[in-house]
Amino acid sequence: MASRQNTYECYITTLTDAERNQIHTDAGMRAVETRVLGQLSSGTMVPDTTTLDQHDVKACGTGRNHTMPVFYTITV
Repeated sequence: MASRQNTYECYITTLTDAERNQIHTDAGMRAVETRVLGQLSSGTMVPDTTTLDQHDVKACGTGRNHTMPVFYTITV
């Protein structure tokens, strides 16, 4: 794995059906943000990005100065 200074963290989570329906409101977005922030420490590192949805991988992009993402998944 690359050194920490050459990487950044990208967290991928799923939404429940209720969250998906409510995400377009301020309260719904706030609820998802609060849940995800509370679960960051439980993220599981994904060593093989081919196991992830490639849209998620691409959405994470590349960081400044060509840093590479380290992917973590958060389960509901």
